This record gives sequence, C-alpha cells and structure tokens, in this order.
Amino acid sequence: MALVLNASRQHAGLTVAELWLACFGIGWTGTEDDLADVLTGDRVPPSREYDVIAQAINDRFTELGHSYPVPYADEL
Repeated sequence: MALVLNASRQHAGLTVAELWLACFGIGWTGTEDDLADVLTGDRVPPSREYDVIAQAINDRFTELGHSYPVPYADEL
C-alpha cells in the first residue's frame, strides 16, 4: 500500500504537505505526520483512510489530464 501511494504522490508532483491539504479537504482527519507514516509504511491505514489518500492523488492526476492510476482499497 505505502509503495503505491508514495510513488503515485511523487509521480503527481505532490509534496506530503500538499497531499495532506488535499486529503484534509475531502475528509482526512489525521495530521500531516499521520499521512507521512502511511506513506512510509510505518502505519497501515484503514480502508477509508486509504481511499481518501487515493482519491486526493487521483484528483491531482485528473487535474493534470491523466487517468486514475491509484487503486482503491477494494481493488487491492
């Protein structure tokens, strides 16, 4: 999970802070440190949190004109 999310974040050109802000905007309730822990694999998020992160990254890919490369939890 962490490898997919972090690689996708980097590919989308998002910093951890930018991704945290995007996640916060769609319902993330954790801190930026919580998000960083997920991205490094130090914390495994519940499916809902994973999906919020995936959605935020996919939203960025949409802004860039790309498809949805990050799978959601039920697709893993």
